[in-house]
Order: sequence, then C-alpha cells, then structure tokens
Amino acid sequence: MRRKRVAFLPDNIATLPATTAGVINRLGLADARALSISDNKYWTHNQHTKVLKTYKNRWKNPFLKLYYDSVKVFFIIKYILWADYVYWVWDSALPFQLDLKLIKLLKKPLLVEWMGSDIRIPELIFRHNEFYKKAWQEDYPYKDESQEKSYRIQKKFAAANAVPALSPEMMLYLLPGLFKQTFSVMQRIDFSALPLAYPLPNKQKAVLVHTPSSHSAKGTKHIRETVSKLKETYELEYIEITDVPREEVLKITATSDIFIDQIIFGNYGLAASEAMAMGKPVVCFLMDLMLEVLPQDCPIINASPKSLYNKLVPLLQNAKLRHEIGMKSRQYAEKYHDGEKIARQIIEIFSSLKKQK
Repeated sequence: MRRKRVAFLPDNIATLPATTAGVINRLGLADARALSISDNKYWTHNQHTKVLKTYKNRWKNPFLKLYYDSVKVFFIIKYILWADYVYWVWDSALPFQLDLKLIKLLKKPLLVEWMGSDIRIPELIFRHNEFYKKAWQEDYPYKDESQEKSYRIQKKFAAANAVPALSPEMMLYLLPGLFKQTFSVMQRIDFSALPLAYPLPNKQKAVLVHTPSSHSAKGTKHIRETVSKLKETYELEYIEITDVPREEVLKITATSDIFIDQIIFGNYGLAASEAMAMGKPVVCFLMDLMLEVLPQDCPIINASPKSLYNKLVPLLQNAKLRHEIGMKSRQYAEKYHDGEKIARQIIEIFSSLKKQK
C-alpha cells in the first residue's frame, strides 16, 4: 500500500511548507511535496520544493507572461491531482478560485494556514495595540490588511470546505461561526537545520541582533534609539541586518546573546521561534490579546517601545540570566515548535478529515 501524498500549495511562504514537507518525508509519514509559484530571498527551499519562475511585466512581453502563467496553472492542477491531501497557504492562486473548486470537486481533505497579512484584522488590533495603530497611521507597509479582505478570503475557503490550521494569533481573526472545525497548529522548526548556541554565562559584552524584514512594522527606529542610549552606559555590540538571504540571517542570529524580534506587531513570528530554537533570549512585544492565547510558559521578554530600555538592562548586566533564559527558550521551542511533532499532528488531522468524507 502506497503512502499518502501531501501537496503544500501554492507558495513556500516563510519556508514553512518546505520545512514541513521535508520533515514529513524524513519521518516517512507520507510522500510530501511543496510547490512555490514565486520566490523570495527570505525563503529557503529544499529538494522537496519545486520553485517556478515568474514574469511580472506583462506589457514588456505579454506572450512570455502568458507562458509563465500557463506553467503556474499547469503545476497547481498537477499537484492537486497528484495529492491525497492538500495543505494550502495564504490565498487562492487561480482566477475564480478554480484551484479551490477543483479540490472541492475531487473531495480531497483541505487544510489552510494563514500567516499574517492575509487575514490579519487591523480594526481589531487597534483596540489592543497602540503601537501598531501608530505605525499604521505612519509608514506601515501592509496597509492592504483589513477586516473586509480577511473575511473575503476566509469565505472563499469555507466555500471549498477547507479546515483552518492556524497559530494562536491567526485564530483571533476567524469569522465566528464560519468554519465547523479548526485546529491549532504552531509554526514549526526543523531543529536539525539550526545550531544550538546558548549565550555564554560568563561573557561580558553582549551581542544584540535585530533582523527586520520591515523597519516600521518591527519598530527598528525605536530599537536603534534605545540601543544608542544603552551604549552610553553598557558595553554591547548591535548587529542589524536587512534585505539579505535567510541563510545569512540564521548565521547572524546564531551569534547573538540577545535577539530582538519586534516591538510593534504584538506577536512573535518565525524569526523569534528560530532564535528560541537556537537557545537565545528573545525580546518581543506581545499585546494583551496574545498573552491570553499563548502558552503560559512562553519565555519571551515582553517589551514595547516604552519599556525596551528597562527590559534590556538586566540582560546586559547579567550573562548568567541570558544563558538561563536561553535554555528556557530552547525548551519552549522544543515543546511547541518542534517540526517532527507538528508534522505528525498534521498527518493525524488529515487522516481524521479523510474519515469524515
């Protein structure tokens, strides 16, 4: 009897599809493949991922654009037909939701994972996060986020009988009563691909690392100002990297004694999860909504633009504290973000959905 086939479609967003497919295959849980219809320097692909070339300038060469679009359609349909189970990320990729309609027609179990700007609802966050609201009013880069967009996307997938598999934050934005069932699935990490490097307990000069994908969304301006003020009293090294490949980001993160994720957004993402997996103390702003839904043993140092200075001082003064929190970070990542545990969870969910068909 052949193994079940799992297709991760249509993009390798945040590297999670490739990571999950790789772990599923390594464990022999199923035959998993990922398709990415676009590319991004912040994503890491592996041998389980097929990456398609894109051509965006339709006016320069409309025939070439048509060719690449046709290739995209071909491979999306090919992967859907090949798979027993479909794991979808972000939004529909074909006109008129033809991809979702095909999956529904074939009665294949469909999980969907939204990761951020696809269904985030700023109107809700404004009531709980003053820093996000202020950033939005200034130069926030994802201003296409809205409740209308969120609900529109969700309704597409509800019509296709999709089942959401979401992180705690994304669960907050679900339209009440739209989906009959949902599953909590945390962001996952392949620990075999990351080094374990706890901060040294006797190191005097701390290295602070900040790797923003967006300066305004991450609060980089406030972080720079705080670090500049701290340097007046404390010896430290500050490393900030932007617009570099993900592999380089991970290498720099591994050298940190303190990892500063963001102080605006209100939740932690994959970068913070990876830093915790490496054994780093992570500084990040968690809004009250997130504190209510995250595990109680989350070791993240919760800091806002107003409190960042005071939260960093004890870490700069005490290398042993950095080491101890780093150990708690690793334990937390192993407990909640282990790719092997979550890969098994995903296959179990698919099996249960298949029985319901």
